[in-house]
Amino acid sequence: MTRLTEAQRAIVAATDGHLLVEAGAGSGKTTTVVHALCHQLGVASAPAGEPLSPVREPLTMDQVAAVTFTNAAAADLKRKLRQALRDAGRRDLASDVDGARIGTIHGFCGDLLREFALRAGMRPGQRILTEGEATALARECAHDAVREALERGDVPGLDALLHGRKLKDIQEWVTVASNDADRLARWASNGDGMREHETALVLVAQRALAMRRETLQREGALDFDEMLIATRELLRKDEVRHAIQRRLRLLVLDEFQDVDPVQRDIAFLLGGVDREDPAPVQLLLVGDPKQSIYRFRRADVALWNDVRARFSAGAGRVLSLNENFRSTARILGFVDRVIAPDAPTSGDGAEIAVAPYDVRYEPLIARGNRASLDTPVELGVLPPAEPRKPAKPGKEPEEGSARPAGAVREAEARWIARRIGELHAQGTRYGDVAMLFSAWGAVDTYADALREHGIPYYRLRSEGFWQAREVLDCRIALRAIRDPNDDLALVGFLKSPFVGVRDDTLLALTREARAGGVAMFSALRRVQRERGLLERGRTILERFGALRDRVGVHDLLDRLILESGYAAVAAL
Repeated sequence: MTRLTEAQRAIVAATDGHLLVEAGAGSGKTTTVVHALCHQLGVASAPAGEPLSPVREPLTMDQVAAVTFTNAAAADLKRKLRQALRDAGRRDLASDVDGARIGTIHGFCGDLLREFALRAGMRPGQRILTEGEATALARECAHDAVREALERGDVPGLDALLHGRKLKDIQEWVTVASNDADRLARWASNGDGMREHETALVLVAQRALAMRRETLQREGALDFDEMLIATRELLRKDEVRHAIQRRLRLLVLDEFQDVDPVQRDIAFLLGGVDREDPAPVQLLLVGDPKQSIYRFRRADVALWNDVRARFSAGAGRVLSLNENFRSTARILGFVDRVIAPDAPTSGDGAEIAVAPYDVRYEPLIARGNRASLDTPVELGVLPPAEPRKPAKPGKEPEEGSARPAGAVREAEARWIARRIGELHAQGTRYGDVAMLFSAWGAVDTYADALREHGIPYYRLRSEGFWQAREVLDCRIALRAIRDPNDDLALVGFLKSPFVGVRDDTLLALTREARAGGVAMFSALRRVQRERGLLERGRTILERFGALRDRVGVHDLLDRLILESGYAAVAAL
């Protein structure tokens, strides 16, 4: 195992107080976060070296939240955390990772708003648009706003805006401007200082924003920006914030250099920064200010510098990961010579004053197998790499060379088949191995590889995931919980293993509903056949109908499957 650096050990061992971690590219940021999470969970997962002192009160998985910038980053963090827990022999915790609060800021806020919908002033069941839906709505409203301005001719300076510019470019500018309501309001208030075409752009963007808000209100939905603002306002309510703080003990916020002021406020509210909360959430904020480039998302390095100054003044601590495991000393030395002279630098660890928009330059130390700490730093141009030779017929391409997707899949299938063969030779039964696929298109490739290695197999089913019986049962149950008066969903739910009534009972229920001119759910109490099962189904729908807007879908399904006994029935 690799050895944690002293800086990494200091971050992993920090179990109280807020931390702002400056982590440069290739500095082992994700590894550090994974081991910090394991340490807080009471798992001794640190690599080789002197073991860390165990925490006095280990956290549980539901007391931890990790927020990343993308779904891909969240999936990667989950995968590495799960593997670290397995390597440490804690398969019980590894199985909990899929249900952990590890995801994007929008997913995290969405869960909080659904749980506290009424206190947030939202209607129960108010829908939160997906990222794709929100983007499509913003573009549609921008298109309609531009078209309406052209048809009515009521926007001053529109001719100046259209002159020499493509219509699709103007629509894209309107989309971007209307997506940032705060900045758009500032531009509008500074109308006297804008040129004619700029004034027209702001006016059209305001019209697009009004259209989008009207659509959201009409459909009872929230887009991402409104969801973040609603979450911030929710957390300003002391009783809500304290309730969340009692359950959530650690919040990891990755790529902190890309957050906007609202996201920063959400973290600070949970962490009790500048507040006298009795049990604030511990914050672990990780990022690289040199990569603060997403201005279209309102990311601003000045925000990072402000947080750094506040933590340095006592609100928390600031630590750095300044060792690079990805590059060589020659490359890093070249960067030092080119960039350092023109960048603010701490210089021998001493703090210096910098402008709010400046980024301190911290040299990185090369480490790892490809770099020696004793390698002299030289300024020069690296020699070009030798061109790769094409792979010989029948030979796999070299590692790192470009491969078609089909070739990668075939290589992966052969590797998996070999690995299954090794596990079998060590005593694992073939029947104890399962292969899961997100789609059925590539199954034949893996089946061929298993057959070539003499490994017996069978396909559990030929239909896709959404057509599996268990998945259909759960989807129908969720539809019935959402609307018990949906007769089709109610019949499917009562017939499924969740309840399990007979066909003659359903026929009697149908006749009773038609005779009374009411929905089937209203007629449940009038049918005497299988009275106990019908009453059980009605109770489940009422109980989970009251719960559905207070917990996430995965929690709702977990409780439904366990409390209804569905898992036991499905296992028969």
